[in-house]
Amino acid sequence: MSRRTGSKKVSSARTGVTSDIASSITANNLSGRNFFIRKANISLTKDNVTSQFSANIRYKSPYTLLITVKSKLGIEAARAYLTEDTLLINDRFNKRLITGSPEKLQSRYGISSDMIFALLGDFIIENKDEKRILNCNNGFYSGSYTLDDRRVDYKIDCNRKKVTEAYFEGGLTTGNISMVFSRFRSMNGAIVPQVVSLSDDLSGLKIIVEIEDAEIGWNGEIDFVPGKEFEVVYLK
Repeated sequence: MSRRTGSKKVSSARTGVTSDIASSITANNLSGRNFFIRKANISLTKDNVTSQFSANIRYKSPYTLLITVKSKLGIEAARAYLTEDTLLINDRFNKRLITGSPEKLQSRYGISSDMIFALLGDFIIENKDEKRILNCNNGFYSGSYTLDDRRVDYKIDCNRKKVTEAYFEGGLTTGNISMVFSRFRSMNGAIVPQVVSLSDDLSGLKIIVEIEDAEIGWNGEIDFVPGKEFEVVYLK
């Protein structure tokens, strides 16, 4: 998958129409740099019931991710450690250590590791699409791609070079996922959406993520400590 490369831009004689290259958008992906989202507020609604959580996310390029989720009262509920070939989750509520691979996470729940970065506003495409020309009309581009054999639609703000809307086609047991990104903010050379809205048309799930505090270019370390005396569960 593509995360960060070079850029190129050309203009058209037609008013309001410009052309860009896909790699100039992936160059702005958060997954191309280290970061620490210190606090993100999460609102999850399903069946007319809304739950509130908070999370922090640590990431070190090329691919080491640690996500910590806490209840509204600040009690840690879960901690997930993810690399290209490893998945470890401390489920503190049920005292379980869930272990497996990112591929298992995708096959069972329809969540690919790249989906996590898409949720943060990254333009995730196949390497073969890096040189695709994007025709921007009045500052925006819309186009369809194939990712993991499924259709993905993007709407991109060509001035910010950031995704503003994304649509991920579902499978037989997973719904279509729509995302909307807003309230963009510049942070240490990166443009970050502070509000992300997600909806799943099969489950009726709706999620709103509000990023309160983040450090781009973070240089800390990532450690994962398995829960003491937790039951080990293998993701199948």
